[in-house]
Amino acid sequence: MLPILYSDLVRIVLQEIDEYSRKGTTTTPLKTVDYRLKIPGAVNATLMDLAATTGKLPAEWSIVNYPVYNESSRDTSSIKNHIPGTDDTIATLTGALSYFLEVTDSYDVYVEEQIAGVWTTLVHLTPATAVTTFTELKGLLTPSATTNSVRIRLTGNYPYRYCNHILYPYAWPTADDVQQNRAWFEYTLPTDWLKFNNAMIRKDTRQWVAFAEYKVTPTLFAFNRYCVGEILVNYYRKPTTIVVANASTPTAAELAQVLDANPDAAQIVPLGVVGMIMAGDDANASSYAMNLYEARKYTLPGNDGTYGYTAVPSVNGW
Repeated sequence: MLPILYSDLVRIVLQEIDEYSRKGTTTTPLKTVDYRLKIPGAVNATLMDLAATTGKLPAEWSIVNYPVYNESSRDTSSIKNHIPGTDDTIATLTGALSYFLEVTDSYDVYVEEQIAGVWTTLVHLTPATAVTTFTELKGLLTPSATTNSVRIRLTGNYPYRYCNHILYPYAWPTADDVQQNRAWFEYTLPTDWLKFNNAMIRKDTRQWVAFAEYKVTPTLFAFNRYCVGEILVNYYRKPTTIVVANASTPTAAELAQVLDANPDAAQIVPLGVVGMIMAGDDANASSYAMNLYEARKYTLPGNDGTYGYTAVPSVNGW
């Protein structure tokens, strides 16, 4: 089944509403501009509706989890308080090349290198405004000598909480890449994330098994750091948006955009678009198109049961 281009969609929609031609002569875009202006928004709304119901778009996200410094003895996840008027040295390591910790409130954190017996500041970290939730601080370090001791020191005039602190003897490509030190690693969801499906883990070269030690939030996928292996997150993604700068005169590249729907679902997108763009002009035609769209949407193959009617067994089991 060939993909449907945006140019195909416009032609089909105009044909369905009897605005494509007059007595066999193709109507100029200027005479159908009011409809053409509505089509891109209606297409994107229809694609999202399908992706969220019976026309889901499966996607995979692979996370290879094999942390360094993964011994449980390095676990610093217990929440502690820094008390004003004291200095807390919470980590020390010779030749440290990176750091990670989490803090809250009005923190005042130094990462220092000892040079000839004198502690010299490498990094000084304070918030622009007080934070009320744990905020991760991480970065790369460049001590003057790999034989010098490096430490994380907490100071400040206010109490604040901290945890998950560590110094690493390793550098990473960028500060953002520095390995987190949480008991549960957190990854930002892909930008096209719509809905979670399931997760698997491959713990050796031949076996995939169901994975249960995870948590999904509206923005994050978190998992037990001690589950070493390749984690495969199966999810349903958002469709790629159709972008048309000027719907009355789309460019060749805009007309060549492919509708981002599975092949069966793509065939009913024109019906959804017709139903939307005709709502203000012809309520009967709009309702008819939407009824056809909904009926065909429900019968799409691959329906996973999250849309439509479902039989609920009685408490007696029948």
